[in-house]
Amino acid sequence: MSTSSVTCLKSELDSHADTCVVGKHALVVHEHNKMVNVFSYDPKSKGKPAKIVDALVKYVDPFTGAESLIMINQAIHVDYLDHNLICPMQCRLNGVTVNDTPKFLTDNPTDESHSMILTDPEDAAHQLSIHLELDGVISYFETCKPTQEEYEQSDLPLFELTARPIGTQVTLLREQEASLLDFRDKSSQLISLHQGDDIGIGSVKYHKTVVMQALSAVMMIVLL
Repeated sequence: MSTSSVTCLKSELDSHADTCVVGKHALVVHEHNKMVNVFSYDPKSKGKPAKIVDALVKYVDPFTGAESLIMINQAIHVDYLDHNLICPMQCRLNGVTVNDTPKFLTDNPTDESHSMILTDPEDAAHQLSIHLELDGVISYFETCKPTQEEYEQSDLPLFELTARPIGTQVTLLREQEASLLDFRDKSSQLISLHQGDDIGIGSVKYHKTVVMQALSAVMMIVLL
């Protein structure tokens, strides 16, 4: 979509991308001293070298017209792409709330359904809610390339979408998820929560503090 000679294109949520990818409609503000090889869906294809950058996009709220700048840190720069790929996990690890279930598939949808919520790093009370749209089965939001002047001189609010790439954290993330699933499966067969300070294990009730201490000890063993 083009508005006032500014081209706005899609920033698509892509759970198959382990790092965000920015294209030609993002303003690169910093290049890191690191290159990566980018591979397509075809495992036989040769990787292409690409830079790691910090890049900026502008988001315009479709309902209010309010403009915000969004920094995508530690992203792969593919300069011929006409869209951006947003890694949901990389965003979540930066404290961004990603509600990627479409509203029509959500029980009792609210304004926060099918949206991303970013928090101002300098003011936790100031948030940006990004409304997600659907193109087929792909969730996305429209962004455009800001000018250098908007980045350096404007008073537009600035939010950070990502902090660092997932990279070598992949194994750690898998282990953390597996340990919590294992912990939950085992504990859910034994423990039923009750109102008040008592917790029932089988037919016997124990004080909540005692049980929580025991569960914490089990959790430490699982993580170790």
